[in-house]
Amino acid sequence: MRSELWLHQRRAHLILITAAGLFLAAPAVIFGFPAHTHDGWIHALWLTHFSEQLWGGDPYPRWLSDLNGGLGSPAFFFYPPIPYYLSSLLKPFFGSDEQGWLRLGLMAAFALIASGWSAYLWLNRIAGRNVACAAAILFVAAPYHTIADLYIRGAFAELFAFVWAPLIFYFAHQIKDGERLAPIGLAVSYALLIASHLPTAMIISPFPIGYALVTAKPEERRKSVLLAFAAMALGLGLSAIYLLPAVTMREFVSMQELMKSEVRFEKWFIFGSLWPQGLRAHLDWIVASALIAAGCAFFVSSFDQDEQARQERWFWMIAALIVVFLMTPLSSPVWRALPLLQNIQFPFRFNTILALAVSALLALGFHSMNKSGKRIRICRGIVALIALFWLIATPALAWRGYKTHHQFSAPRSQLVGYDLDALEYRPRWVDRDRFIVQAGKASGDADRMFVSEGKAEAKIETWRPGKIVLSVRSEAGATLDVRQYFFPIWQTQVSDQLSAQPAPVSGLLRIKAPAGHHRIELKLVPMTAELAGQIISALSLALTLLLTIRFRRKR
Repeated sequence: MRSELWLHQRRAHLILITAAGLFLAAPAVIFGFPAHTHDGWIHALWLTHFSEQLWGGDPYPRWLSDLNGGLGSPAFFFYPPIPYYLSSLLKPFFGSDEQGWLRLGLMAAFALIASGWSAYLWLNRIAGRNVACAAAILFVAAPYHTIADLYIRGAFAELFAFVWAPLIFYFAHQIKDGERLAPIGLAVSYALLIASHLPTAMIISPFPIGYALVTAKPEERRKSVLLAFAAMALGLGLSAIYLLPAVTMREFVSMQELMKSEVRFEKWFIFGSLWPQGLRAHLDWIVASALIAAGCAFFVSSFDQDEQARQERWFWMIAALIVVFLMTPLSSPVWRALPLLQNIQFPFRFNTILALAVSALLALGFHSMNKSGKRIRICRGIVALIALFWLIATPALAWRGYKTHHQFSAPRSQLVGYDLDALEYRPRWVDRDRFIVQAGKASGDADRMFVSEGKAEAKIETWRPGKIVLSVRSEAGATLDVRQYFFPIWQTQVSDQLSAQPAPVSGLLRIKAPAGHHRIELKLVPMTAELAGQIISALSLALTLLLTIRFRRKR
């Protein structure tokens, strides 16, 4: 009977979290993903090409052959694929959604809801079920989560970071409690985070280790830390199929675009201006309200004398203070001293950890309220007011900023129709100005290749993603430029193995055809980093399965 009551209660909580997520994401579900945001257009563009190649038989579309006006793009050698795999599952059901706006909107809603579910699972470990439900709903409604990431920035992939991050701490908590399968869960959730949003994975990486160190019993501390570290190492291995090429092939694209003055980390500290505008103003009040809520919840929860609760609140309060510091101009020397930190790009991304910390502290505070006396009524009132403010202000501000009057008009279609990739993924052999101009051109069969030197008769036999076959006849040899961007993964075959070259300025794929009649085959051939990543991930997956079987047998 008690078990049935618990199941009904859990079902009711999950329904409430789902309703909250749908309510907050309603405009995205009805009208499609917000197009007029910082990044909304690029996610729609990537999804269009990624899902097209995936359903066309390419199991991992790293090179998007039709992007940039048919010239190709290496975007998914560097950008995490998990959110696009999930969104691509909807393609057969939304045939009329050619540009992917509705699919992105539905998956954004799913990400909000799933983040609430995973937060509920995690917070239930440190507080009661009712409290976990309330704190999970506030986690979904956290202003940075919904207002900044979804409706202002259009940070589609970062929304999925909020799904996996609570699971990481759920399994870290289980490791502390001695659950056998917990390291496997931590490894898988960490790998999913890496393959969904790499900057957030970098931000979160130290915290599970710190969590095990602070919250485990003294006699279990070393074991917990080692298990958490080993699990995260296994997670790195599972994600190597994406991660290894992403970190080793950056020299082939234009990552210097991310170092321009307007996107440098110094420009995006919070509390850096007395009169902030736009996103900066939102970020200032988001962090200020979160910090006040964290402080009040910490004070309220301090009346709970339980040792586990004490460790939890101290860990999360210290974590909140650390990340707030790293988001302010005071931390500038730290950012300059640690170049690796600069890969996170925007200091405000530490709001993900702040949202986790506030949710944990709110759960602990709510849990201890019944044990509290009159002395903390003011703090309880502040926490309640901030929670109410988030629940009202988040949908109000988010929906107000959602430009529904543009959603189905020409401007939105043009965002994707222009078909130009993000500049940081421009192959480095392509002149920046030429990239912007030629990428916007349509390319039919007639101009997919041309003779740049010499004379030759050439025709296309095969043209599909990853494989191009040409028939070339020349009396004295000729040089041909093929309308795909050069990238080191392209290899040519004509009698003997030849190497492709980048054409000057244009960066197109250039091949030299010898005299005579030849069938020239151009293929995408994995580089060493890509092959190594595949092998490491395969071995890590095999190890994960073996460990899972072994641990399950011991239970």
